[in-house]
Amino acid sequence: MTDMVVGVVGLGRIGRALVKVLASRGTEVHVYNRTAARSHEMAEMTGASVAASPAELARVCDVVCVCLAGWEATRTTYLEAGGLLDDTGSERLFIDLGTLEPAQARDLRDHVAAGGHRFLFAPVSGRPLDVEEGRGFVMAAGDPTGIPLASEILSALGTFRHVGDDPAHAAVMKLTVNLLAFATMCATAEAIGLATGAGIDRKRAIDLLVESPATSALLSRRREAFLDPESSEVQGPIEMAIKVYDMITGFADEVGSQVPQAKATVALFTQAVAAGYGPRDITGFGDFLRDPRSATDRT
Repeated sequence: MTDMVVGVVGLGRIGRALVKVLASRGTEVHVYNRTAARSHEMAEMTGASVAASPAELARVCDVVCVCLAGWEATRTTYLEAGGLLDDTGSERLFIDLGTLEPAQARDLRDHVAAGGHRFLFAPVSGRPLDVEEGRGFVMAAGDPTGIPLASEILSALGTFRHVGDDPAHAAVMKLTVNLLAFATMCATAEAIGLATGAGIDRKRAIDLLVESPATSALLSRRREAFLDPESSEVQGPIEMAIKVYDMITGFADEVGSQVPQAKATVALFTQAVAAGYGPRDITGFGDFLRDPRSATDRT
């Protein structure tokens, strides 16, 4: 892969992790970020080249990995003047790693194909630290001819799995993984709250849950955060979870699937945000359930 030129657009935690690993393998990497200072910082750290625009990056790269948050930013970066699809020349492989709705993934596929290029949607699951350490989970779907190369590139972020030829299916599976992950986190917070509310030491309760048949990979990985959510690094703020849940429930309504637990959780999360818990990690959701006064009143 050292002869392949790879571009990375968007230098959040996933984009940065990808650039670091690719550069360490000797791959020629070009980067673009709307905040230019972040691009230059990454260039100094890894030796990557900085592109002045998405179009400039796409013109010099064989593969373009897009790591942006939000549909508007993503769509604009592809389609605006000076965007990724603005006169890119010969065929490119575009791999989008964001969190999009299924219809949005198909929309990107159609625009990319209209320009004569290949497209894969490959959202990444896992907390940022896991992704940075190569323990994420990538599910890719789209042009099947791009899968071998995508696997070679994205396996740097963790386990890589091929979902199918329709990019919307990768989007559906990302929403499905998020649904199960959030449900597990919330149930764990409730379980810990039940135990501590009955007078059982928090650490003892968590240790027993980890050892029990009901344990989960999420509980094991985030044990310290559940033990002390206020002092732990925020990996998944409640206010962000609401946005993802809105995507999940909206898509469920669209396809006629029932997700009553998700809708009940959205209602509780909305109350938690109103009480000032929005920036807090989901592992601290039990604090709100135990005492739903505003976060300010509790301090």
